[in-house]
Amino acid sequence: MALEISQCLNPDCLYKNQPQTKFCQRCGSKLLLADRYRAIGLLGQGGFGRTWKAIDLHRLDTPCVIKQFLPLQQGKAAIEKATQLFRQEAMRLRDLGKHSQIPDLLAFVDQEGKLYLVQEFIEGKTLRQEMGQSSRFSEEKVRDILADLLPVLDFIHQHQVIHRDIKPDNIMRSPSGSLVLIDFGVSKQTSASVLSQVGTVTGTPGYAPMEQTRGIVYPSSDLYSLGVTCIRLLTGCLPTEKNGSVADELFDSRKLRWVWREQLQSQGQRISQVLDSVLDKLLQDLPEARYQTAAEVVAELEGQRQTQKRGSPKGSEKTAREEKLLAVAKKLQGNLKEKEKAIAELKKRLRIRELQLRDLQGCFKQKESDLEAEKSRQQDLENRIKAEKSQRQDLEKHIVSLEEEIERLKEEVRALDKQRITDRRIFPGSIESSRGIDYSRLLRLLADGEWKEADTETARLMLAVMGKQGWWQVKNKDVKHFACKDLSTIDRLWSFYSDGGFGLLLQKEIYESLGSSGRSNKYDKKIWEAFGDRVGWRDKGDWLYYENLTFSIEAPKGHLPSTVLYGATIEKPPEPFARLVEAFTVRGLTSVGWPMARLFDRVKDCGF
Repeated sequence: MALEISQCLNPDCLYKNQPQTKFCQRCGSKLLLADRYRAIGLLGQGGFGRTWKAIDLHRLDTPCVIKQFLPLQQGKAAIEKATQLFRQEAMRLRDLGKHSQIPDLLAFVDQEGKLYLVQEFIEGKTLRQEMGQSSRFSEEKVRDILADLLPVLDFIHQHQVIHRDIKPDNIMRSPSGSLVLIDFGVSKQTSASVLSQVGTVTGTPGYAPMEQTRGIVYPSSDLYSLGVTCIRLLTGCLPTEKNGSVADELFDSRKLRWVWREQLQSQGQRISQVLDSVLDKLLQDLPEARYQTAAEVVAELEGQRQTQKRGSPKGSEKTAREEKLLAVAKKLQGNLKEKEKAIAELKKRLRIRELQLRDLQGCFKQKESDLEAEKSRQQDLENRIKAEKSQRQDLEKHIVSLEEEIERLKEEVRALDKQRITDRRIFPGSIESSRGIDYSRLLRLLADGEWKEADTETARLMLAVMGKQGWWQVKNKDVKHFACKDLSTIDRLWSFYSDGGFGLLLQKEIYESLGSSGRSNKYDKKIWEAFGDRVGWRDKGDWLYYENLTFSIEAPKGHLPSTVLYGATIEKPPEPFARLVEAFTVRGLTSVGWPMARLFDRVKDCGF
């Protein structure tokens, strides 16, 4: 990643500045975090904030990671609670950072109203990236992963922390070959007495256990996710997102069970009974049916390995000497654990002192440079104001020029529209009516391109032809005996002024092209819905409200007129299509597509 930029951390700006700039040239925010950490590029972002790659100017540009806290909560109380939890997370990471397989916490910074964590940057590749190279992992490699990660999980669980997002993306292999557990951004602290916590739903679909989707987690929840990680590494099968849901070759969603053994068998792979048994227990749905601690998994793997190694010898009773040696060994082992515990406590205290000293040094350095920084900021702001004034003058001139050009173009458009309207007002055919209907207003609306008003006028005229006051009075016989001259006049007017894009005859032809043949005595739901899709009356499987139709010449062919289908909604406030269905059903009609189908029959009978 290039070092020639200084990334602004203001979430409303994110401008990329020159590396030596101290304040953002766009928003004026400070670019250096705690006057030493400079962000150089985005690593990722999610619901909890953004993660940036950065360099430490006080350590010869050593790479590090900045995690920016951007709470999504609304309201003062919710934000204060989220801030408190973020500070607690920093304290937990401070304690966990002394482990060689967990990124070290370098700093906790509160700057310009935003909170930040600065952590050690881990070089290497994630297990997900390794899968992209070798596809599937061998049993031996998976065993090595378990042996490497289980002690880390045991360590964090003993510190009352649950990771909650174990997956290949969050397991990094360092250049030395050891595995590092990263991304504690969604970790949860637990009480000392009960290692479970109800809270925000986190984790990754396809890895998180069932209880985690309810916001409840246990140490065994991490073990479950580790088990899922292992079977995905063994099979090379990862969950994928499709149409808003997760598709998974390793999980039978109908039977709600894992099918990783079947997948291994189909791949021609076999694993030992030892690993099979351990993975099976890790993947149990009920938390109480799983291993409760990482130490139990280690003991199970080691115990079964020793059992296989020794076999089942007869006469294995231990001699008194063997019993004594075993007791001595246990005592030594206990002493060793006590020593290790004491050493860990001393390291913890030393780490706390180091962090306190580092914070004091940082505060002193910040106070020392405040005056210089303020002077530099004022100069930068003055330069920015001058530049913005110059840019504003140029923009004002450009705006005036654009406004003049827009006004000229509007005049040209109005002239063209006026000419088009004049040319199109002349209808070439005769306007006939068997009922003495006046179609002059419909002609004018169509000629002017007033499509919605023309649709409403068409509804009114058709009711007048049938001698009805409202569409709910229209019956089968009314449509069946609709005057052919008037029907032809309406169709020809719509077809002419839309250049053949709208009209009743066009709608009939589209309907028949979808599979309807002969008379429309029977309602075909599939053809009717396909017709709605074709003419644009449906969207993503749902019928549109009348107000959501496209009253434009750009609408799909056959989109207008919508008179018969939507006639009732024109007479009163729009109703969803489902209510139209209900209304037609109350009247005893066979389907909502009935009026249109009968109208298409009449178009065919009239022979135009």
